[in-house]
Amino acid sequence: MGKSVNLHHRDPRFDDLSGRYNAKMFEENYEFIKDIKEREKKELEKELEHVGENEKTKKKKTNVSPAKDGKSRKE
Repeated sequence: MGKSVNLHHRDPRFDDLSGRYNAKMFEENYEFIKDIKEREKKELEKELEHVGENEKTKKKKTNVSPAKDGKSRKE
Protein backbone atom coordinates (compact mmCIF):
# COMPACT_ATOMS: atom_id res chain seq x y z
CA MET A 1 0.00 0.00 0.00
CA GLY A 2 1.00 3.70 -0.31
CA LYS A 3 2.80 5.76 2.28
CA SER A 4 0.74 7.62 4.82
CA VAL A 5 1.63 11.28 5.05
CA ASN A 6 1.02 12.83 8.44
CA LEU A 7 0.12 16.48 7.84
CA HIS A 8 0.23 18.74 10.83
CA HIS A 9 -1.84 21.89 10.52
CA ARG A 10 -0.78 24.81 12.63
CA ASP A 11 -2.36 28.10 13.57
CA PRO A 12 0.24 30.88 13.17
CA ARG A 13 -1.45 32.92 15.89
CA PHE A 14 -0.45 30.36 18.51
CA ASP A 15 2.74 28.90 17.06
CA ASP A 16 6.17 30.06 18.21
CA LEU A 17 7.51 29.56 14.69
CA SER A 18 5.61 32.69 13.65
CA GLY A 19 7.34 34.94 16.16
CA ARG A 20 5.90 37.33 18.71
CA TYR A 21 3.14 39.84 18.10
CA ASN A 22 4.39 43.40 18.03
CA ALA A 23 1.50 45.88 18.08
CA LYS A 24 3.65 48.83 17.03
CA MET A 25 5.07 46.94 14.04
CA PHE A 26 1.57 45.79 13.10
CA GLU A 27 0.30 49.39 13.13
CA GLU A 28 3.24 50.56 11.01
CA ASN A 29 2.88 47.73 8.49
CA TYR A 30 -0.87 48.13 8.02
CA GLU A 31 -1.23 51.90 8.37
CA PHE A 32 -2.06 52.15 4.66
CA ILE A 33 -5.39 50.44 5.35
CA LYS A 34 -6.60 53.54 7.24
CA ASP A 35 -5.86 55.65 4.16
CA ILE A 36 -7.73 53.23 1.91
CA LYS A 37 -10.74 53.21 4.24
CA GLU A 38 -10.85 57.01 4.37
CA ARG A 39 -10.60 57.31 0.57
CA GLU A 40 -13.36 54.72 0.06
CA LYS A 41 -15.56 56.47 2.61
CA LYS A 42 -15.22 59.78 0.72
CA GLU A 43 -15.99 58.06 -2.60
CA LEU A 44 -19.10 56.43 -1.14
CA GLU A 45 -20.28 59.73 0.33
CA LYS A 46 -19.95 61.36 -3.10
CA GLU A 47 -21.90 58.50 -4.69
CA LEU A 48 -24.58 58.83 -2.03
CA GLU A 49 -24.93 62.54 -2.76
CA HIS A 50 -25.21 61.74 -6.47
CA VAL A 51 -27.91 59.14 -5.79
CA GLY A 52 -29.81 61.68 -3.69
CA GLU A 53 -29.66 64.19 -6.54
CA ASN A 54 -30.95 61.57 -8.99
CA GLU A 55 -33.90 60.80 -6.71
CA LYS A 56 -34.80 64.49 -6.50
CA THR A 57 -34.65 64.74 -10.30
CA LYS A 58 -36.90 61.69 -10.69
CA LYS A 59 -39.46 63.16 -8.30
CA LYS A 60 -39.45 66.43 -10.21
CA LYS A 61 -40.01 64.56 -13.48
CA THR A 62 -42.94 62.57 -12.05
CA ASN A 63 -44.52 65.72 -10.62
CA VAL A 64 -44.48 67.56 -13.96
CA SER A 65 -47.79 69.12 -14.96
CA PRO A 66 -49.92 67.42 -17.65
CA ALA A 67 -48.89 67.58 -21.28
CA LYS A 68 -49.80 70.59 -23.43
CA ASP A 69 -52.65 68.74 -25.10
CA GLY A 70 -54.52 68.59 -21.79
CA LYS A 71 -54.15 64.84 -21.26
CA SER A 72 -52.50 63.56 -18.12
CA ARG A 73 -49.25 61.65 -18.33
CA LYS A 74 -50.79 58.42 -17.02
CA GLU A 75 -53.32 58.11 -19.82
